[in-house]
Amino acid sequence: MDVFEAICGRRSVRAWKDKPLTAEQVAALKDAVKWAPSACNMESRRFYFVVDEKRKAAVCAATGRQFPPKMPLVVVGCTDAARLSARFGAEHGHDMAIMDVSAATENMLLAAHSMGLGAVWASGINREAVAKAVGVAEGITPVVVVPIGHPDEKPSAPPRRGGTIEEMR
Repeated sequence: MDVFEAICGRRSVRAWKDKPLTAEQVAALKDAVKWAPSACNMESRRFYFVVDEKRKAAVCAATGRQFPPKMPLVVVGCTDAARLSARFGAEHGHDMAIMDVSAATENMLLAAHSMGLGAVWASGINREAVAKAVGVAEGITPVVVVPIGHPDEKPSAPPRRGGTIEEMR
């Protein structure tokens, strides 16, 4: 799939078939995360691939949305801002860590779409509940939850895309 086809065709999927992912699909999603750009190459992100049914249910509940934990995989993207804070200060280090997680999450969403999988970026999460469900280490902060699986819906594109784009000359 062409990269622009993936960018323009990807949609947020919130319903999944009860069908497992292959080991190759999971490996490809992990590679998509690993190959994302990273601020100063400091790798200030951590991703947890959750397949345990009980943990998936707890993570999905912490999103505040009604995701039945039927999808085979839930990925939790976390910042590890301490890796950057000592070098760049707490505020700037935090911002850079968010960018690291965001870039890796977008790579993963596009990779999932290119394999015919469906996913959704859920960022309005109860961070403490997600951290507890996953068992993250001290200093690691969950910022995004991405349920992934075989789509059981085909959402249409919203009518308007883009936000504000200005060309400066």
